[in-house]
Amino acid sequence: MILKYLLYRVAYFTTALLHLHWNELISAGATITVMCLSNTKQPVVLRLFRLHAMVMLCFVLGALFNQVSASSGQVLIGTSSVTLQFDDLETRRGWGELSQPYAGLVFDGFYPFKPSHPTFEGLISLHDLNCAVSKPNALHGTRYNLQGRSASTKQQPQTTRLPSFRPSNEDAVFTLESIKMKPLNFPINQVRMHLRGVRATSDSSAPEDSSALEWSVDFPAGFHDVFHVKLEEFTHHTWDNMTRVEIWADFHNAGSSMDWEFCIDDLAVEYSVR
Repeated sequence: MILKYLLYRVAYFTTALLHLHWNELISAGATITVMCLSNTKQPVVLRLFRLHAMVMLCFVLGALFNQVSASSGQVLIGTSSVTLQFDDLETRRGWGELSQPYAGLVFDGFYPFKPSHPTFEGLISLHDLNCAVSKPNALHGTRYNLQGRSASTKQQPQTTRLPSFRPSNEDAVFTLESIKMKPLNFPINQVRMHLRGVRATSDSSAPEDSSALEWSVDFPAGFHDVFHVKLEEFTHHTWDNMTRVEIWADFHNAGSSMDWEFCIDDLAVEYSVR
């Protein structure tokens, strides 16, 4: 992983030079080729060897870019924070499928949906169209989305599964910077939304709870605007070194609780290597 990170840095700076001095590089390459072949003071074998060395250098650089360049769906390690808006996902029928992984994360218990789609007329209130902060899509979350699906990670027992997301790369962790979320529909009483972040630990035998961060917020009865949760500001902790974040909502009434639907959008994360 360290070697690949170093190779990425080399490729990054080389690519920057290519973009900055592309015209000069073309003329320089042509000049070197002519020099390699037309220098009559040197033996033909030596001139061919120099030309071969230049071709091999180009080949090595090409192989290097192929190994470290990001493919579709990947997120480059060490980049600045990224805001996931989910608007590139196909939701022509209202609901969509979340590709796994999506932008370097694996999601459990979430489906992309387009709140303004005619399919949801009469099912979703006009007050919930704001789920899609960055139109047209948002993510729909509930424990019921997990029914009939096997866990995507052994770290999350089947009996206690909650809607969650985690890095697709086992060597990667992330920082959760902010998220926009709200409960759906019109709860007649309080709905509490929970966030729980599991941190990477050097001791694999240590229980998860020893390194977990938890935070919750109560939404009173009624419709709501989307709540922009800034994790460090609201919890007084930096949600860094995360291996998984769980999100769920519970409706509370008369001493009992039940699962409640919610939506999220504009997920701001930053990736890093353990």
